[in-house]
Amino acid sequence: MGQKIPVIESVIKSAAYDAGTGILTIEIQNIGTNSFAAEDVVVEKLSLSTPDGNNSYKPEDDPQGISVAAESFTITITLSDADKNKIAELLEEASSTNLTLSAKKEWIDNGDLTADKQDNISVTVRETLIK
Repeated sequence: MGQKIPVIESVIKSAAYDAGTGILTIEIQNIGTNSFAAEDVVVEKLSLSTPDGNNSYKPEDDPQGISVAAESFTITITLSDADKNKIAELLEEASSTNLTLSAKKEWIDNGDLTADKQDNISVTVRETLIK
């Protein structure tokens, strides 16, 4: 079982996506007394879209891995190769190096904590690794 991070009403502070490795990193804020672990992150409730909202993608496969770092309040999701390729197509179709992350209600859910819906978080994409 992974590390647990204490949170209360967690909010996404920032996000980054490495197009070369398929790693989505999400930094959260509003740390409190509740906690969650990697198995509480519901990846299917996250979606990435182009800034204009015309193209979007929701990860469909189980991620290769999810980790939670208590010291930096960071969630790291290693997407499957299929999801990584779909996101590369999304970036290519939109001719964009920017994405927007949306999270549906309960994207973190462990019984003690349910993260609220959150939309329109700008995602930094590492341009040098995009095909």
